[in-house]
Amino acid sequence: MVAMEAGDHHLYAVHRSTFVVVDLMGRDIVFRSSAFSIDADLALADDILYWASGDRVHIVDVSAPSTPMSAGEAALELVMGVGEKPGMLYAVTGGSAPGGSTLFVLDVTEPSTPAVLGSIPIPGAATDVVISGSHAYVSGFAGRALTVVNIEDPEMPEEVGFLDGLSASGLAVTGKFALLLSTGVVIADVAEPSRPEVRATVPLGQPQHVVARGNFAFAATMDADDPEQDGVAVVRLCEPGRN
Repeated sequence: MVAMEAGDHHLYAVHRSTFVVVDLMGRDIVFRSSAFSIDADLALADDILYWASGDRVHIVDVSAPSTPMSAGEAALELVMGVGEKPGMLYAVTGGSAPGGSTLFVLDVTEPSTPAVLGSIPIPGAATDVVISGSHAYVSGFAGRALTVVNIEDPEMPEEVGFLDGLSASGLAVTGKFALLLSTGVVIADVAEPSRPEVRATVPLGQPQHVVARGNFAFAATMDADDPEQDGVAVVRLCEPGRN
């Protein structure tokens, strides 16, 4: 399992069951632990790190990156992915959870006492969620690669678009593009959230995680037989016909 989140000065990552915090300026590891169980996903908001782990979302204060401290947790069934925006947390549960996949909206203004504000069923088997503007983008298996949900009203989230025909184990969103982890990285145009369209596929075998910043995407790859072949592929995003 690979998961990554980047702040202004630090990178938070889990790789082969080890959680590390990296100082991006000094390129030093300032915290390392194999005692943290991070099963699915990470999300970062200001100095709060959220991670999905089995039946709950852990909330961790990383204001001192070298000494992460527990700040609270939210109990949910089979959490697969988390996304955030100030004061809010979005968590998706997997398809084998009771009731199937669901997107939950939580108020985390007080991290020690998170509260569910709203929820919406997600077709297929959800794998991850990313928040961009007023929409939540949920990746999934079972033929539903992408579900787009309007989250302007946190108590009444509403599905507004979807992309069928393939499966995705995770995603990232930057600008008008959603990057779906499938057989390679599938690039979908979500400029119109109600009508996502596949634009291209970058062949990368079986990428494990992807993050995006501006016009670039960074996809982590793992080799089950040879860990020395693990790496990060860099993909530049541009309009068709432009370099």
